[in-house]
Amino acid sequence: MAKPQSPARKDGGFAFPALKLGFLCDILRAKNRNLRISIGRTDENLKMTEDIMKKTAVLIYNSFCNFEFSVALEILALAEKEVVIFAHTKEAVKSEDGLMVLPNQTISEINIDEYDSLILPGAMDIREAIENEEVIEFIRKFENKAIGAISIAPLMLVKAGLLSGKPFMAGVNKEEIMEEGFTEQDLEKMVGWDANLESPVKEGYIITDNIITSISYNFVKWGLAFGRMIGIDIPPETFGI
Repeated sequence: MAKPQSPARKDGGFAFPALKLGFLCDILRAKNRNLRISIGRTDENLKMTEDIMKKTAVLIYNSFCNFEFSVALEILALAEKEVVIFAHTKEAVKSEDGLMVLPNQTISEINIDEYDSLILPGAMDIREAIENEEVIEFIRKFENKAIGAISIAPLMLVKAGLLSGKPFMAGVNKEEIMEEGFTEQDLEKMVGWDANLESPVKEGYIITDNIITSISYNFVKWGLAFGRMIGIDIPPETFGI
């Protein structure tokens, strides 16, 4: 790939206010008994099964964004669903705001049968991850499982062949990534940053088959919808919407 400014997140330069999610987590857990938390496949009205209790994988990479998947992680925590953090190596990974995170496992250690879902956070610059074929192959293993990708992360799904030519949202504009090896066909149904500002996607996210994508500022709606996708239904008012 060429090495111009893209594909850096369109939202990468925004100074988001500190999100007091730690305080919110305390409130949620203190009132856990009063929350209307429905766990099960909502479309089939099933109770908790072994399949529901499979794990969720989170893939992190250099300059990943914390807040974008904070709500999704809290939803998983409220449902006591196990989350495993993966990275290319066992070394600590630095987020875009300087947080150092030690992964639980490397991507080569995954037993895919233990997982039903994958979360891909955005990043300040995702080039290193998207150019790593081992990372892309790891993502392909989730082809038939629920995948939540936000901000610029959906481009990794395009690279993996899971979203090429299909509807998705991404926190970058088409013209900014055409020089990165993506084709018109790949991005034909992509809703980019400017396109969404001009004509917002009503729901705040797009679901295509088993994949849900969105842009950073819709992280709450995206997180709630990801939860529902894997059978965890928490009322939106829990997170202030």
